[in-house]
Amino acid sequence: MTRKMGKLLSLTGTLLILLLLMQCAQKYSKTQPAENTKPEYYGKDDQYDDENNDYDNEDEKEYDNDDIDNDIKKNKDIPKKIKKATGTRLVVLNLLKKYSPSGYHIVDTYRNSPSSFSFMGTRIKMSQTDFMVYVRGNEKKDILKSLNTVVHETCHGYTSRMVYVILSRKNMKPRGSYSAFYLGKGETVLVKQTKVFPSRKIHRYFPAKLKKGRLNFRFKTYIYPNASPILGTQRSGIYGLLDEFNAYYHGTKTAFDMMRYYKKHMENTDKTWFKYLQSVYGTYYAYAEFKLFILTYLLYAKNNYPGVYRDIMNNRAFIKVFIKVDKNYSRLIKEFFKVRKGIFSMLRKKGYTVSDSDRFTRIGKGYMRRGIGNFISRYRAYMKEINRYKFRQMMRLINKN
Repeated sequence: MTRKMGKLLSLTGTLLILLLLMQCAQKYSKTQPAENTKPEYYGKDDQYDDENNDYDNEDEKEYDNDDIDNDIKKNKDIPKKIKKATGTRLVVLNLLKKYSPSGYHIVDTYRNSPSSFSFMGTRIKMSQTDFMVYVRGNEKKDILKSLNTVVHETCHGYTSRMVYVILSRKNMKPRGSYSAFYLGKGETVLVKQTKVFPSRKIHRYFPAKLKKGRLNFRFKTYIYPNASPILGTQRSGIYGLLDEFNAYYHGTKTAFDMMRYYKKHMENTDKTWFKYLQSVYGTYYAYAEFKLFILTYLLYAKNNYPGVYRDIMNNRAFIKVFIKVDKNYSRLIKEFFKVRKGIFSMLRKKGYTVSDSDRFTRIGKGYMRRGIGNFISRYRAYMKEINRYKFRQMMRLINKN
């Protein structure tokens, strides 16, 4: 009897163990996604017609970009899963959608992009930064002031995230490092990174006069001596510099685009236009800074790392992105100074006194005038250096590729 009871208990225990294992297996299968699940991605590139950007329609083939760019523009097989927005978040998105289509594309596409990707049986998960962390305050004036930073910082996320969106759609497993640069009008260019060295090394080639003074904070932050080793400009070298160049362009463009909102909805006073000018003044001259950083990097590479230099110059996708960002940013600055001139003229007609030097813009009535730094002297100093023969020669080499 005792032996029969022991066998019965042993059999019961075995059955319980099998039952538990089956339940665990069922639970695991429900929580694990299928390996071949297509990533969800939302983008409405055909709807973003940036009238300020006229891009050349080049037929040249990039690194797997000939059909990738077409897929992005036509939104082939892209499920549209849209995250709802309310409150201040909705205000930000509506402002961008109506007044800065390129900025809206970057922010909206990034926030609706998938957080995990499957590559030939391998699943990659990525974290995502909420753009609202860059918005300071809930009033329109605070939101408008934040938009430059919102788009700039989200552009970095877009440049990283879209790499996986593109590669997963092409069923290509990442081999090496990539960046995906948004150039406007639905065009995203995939750039494979070649070998690099940290950008801090170029400080030896940088003119001493541009290192001095309190206005060289971007050199200190991104190049030397305060640049963290994990910063993109150090870890990814020239590709990190290009990432910043592109992000500063898109952030500045968004601030510039808001002029129509200021004109239509804000009180037509010196205070209003000071806020608008301030939103653009802080970043427009980053164009000259990062162009010089990139050209100096190439010059240093040519003289010290010929193999690195050769691979960068032969990277047609990199060259394409640099040329387009350079052209777009340069044109944006010309348009801004034209708009700025119109603002000054309008304010003078309203009885305001406007004075503008290469350092400050002052606007007001009588003795009550507001002043703000315009960074024109800084911009001109960098442009003067860029126009030196060695950099003009480097630009000619770039444009030949």
